[in-house]
Amino acid sequence: MKILIYLSLIILFFSTVIWDTLSYLPDGLLHIYILDVGQGDATLIETPKGNYILIDTGADSYTLQKALQKIIPWYRKQIEALIITHIHK
Repeated sequence: MKILIYLSLIILFFSTVIWDTLSYLPDGLLHIYILDVGQGDATLIETPKGNYILIDTGADSYTLQKALQKIIPWYRKQIEALIITHIHK
């Protein structure tokens, strides 16, 4: 009985990991996200091939990181381009 429970938990764990990974695969569409980063907004563009372009970052890097964690998958922490339109003081 214990083996069946352990096997079920292992299957559930791997199913969740696989589902999470597959849900972040590029879908061939352009996605634009407007992020509230405190003072102003940041814009994250996901290209049809799954690349990320970040426009502006706001004044607080912690707030930006929290916003990006909701969109960019945990195993992919790379932004291909960063565009800064102005500097925060």
